[in-house]
Amino acid sequence: MMLHRHMSEMSKPEEKPAPEPVRTTRRKRRGKPEKIAVSVGTRNLYGDLQVMCKSLFMRSDVDQVYLFIEDDEFPLEMPEEVTTINVRNQTFFPPNGANSNTHWSYMALMKTALTKLLPDVSKALMLDYDTIIVDDISALWNTDLEGCYWAGVPDKGVHRRPEEPKYFNAGVVLMDYDLIRDNGIDDMMIEDLNKVHSPYIDQDVLNKFCTGRVKEIPVRYNESCVTGRTEDPAIVHYVGVHKARGGINEERRHFYEEAKATPWEEVAKVRMGRYGKNLTLPQ
Repeated sequence: MMLHRHMSEMSKPEEKPAPEPVRTTRRKRRGKPEKIAVSVGTRNLYGDLQVMCKSLFMRSDVDQVYLFIEDDEFPLEMPEEVTTINVRNQTFFPPNGANSNTHWSYMALMKTALTKLLPDVSKALMLDYDTIIVDDISALWNTDLEGCYWAGVPDKGVHRRPEEPKYFNAGVVLMDYDLIRDNGIDDMMIEDLNKVHSPYIDQDVLNKFCTGRVKEIPVRYNESCVTGRTEDPAIVHYVGVHKARGGINEERRHFYEEAKATPWEEVAKVRMGRYGKNLTLPQ
């Protein structure tokens, strides 16, 4: 869940058509589904997106990363395994929608429309920009969702009555895109966000329309101040604070600083050593 309060507000889009869906026709590796990760971010978050991607490539055998951003070109160095897609002129969420003029960025709303922008993707790991991968998460993509729409970690920061279903944090989400599409869950979430104010926007509707069909995964895959702490984190989620400034996550700040200081050449070397997979860096 994107909880930073400094994100830019949504500006009125120009009258341009929605971005064309990105066709993903890369060959599946050795008969196994490709490992795909997605994230979103406004311009002020590009630096954190780059650092998150470094940690992702160093500690997983992810095949492809899609970043939904506000520009045609990403201004920071990224490998070719990262595809950036400009959604600044998106039309899913008009400027007069119920959640379009809040302190949240429209990019958080876009997380519910990714199934439409990536129509050929069957399953993907959605990561918030304020996450850092600190241990191998390659096996996470192989999680059996058992008929659930998505998998995540319960959020203890949103108080619920004991008789109510668990409420899950949306900072790390392994989602079955096909099942979401087949049952029209994405359409329902988009329509709801345009009509009904939701305090935690994408996280609220993901819980609202998927109640009872969210698989719980260990807290180590989304350690934060609202999900809980663990001695062996795999993904640290810096909820509500800037990673480089510490705050609530002061004792975890070193993970961010380590990834930021690691050159892409070293990331590529580590990736090859651990997973035997190339990382194509720009010349």
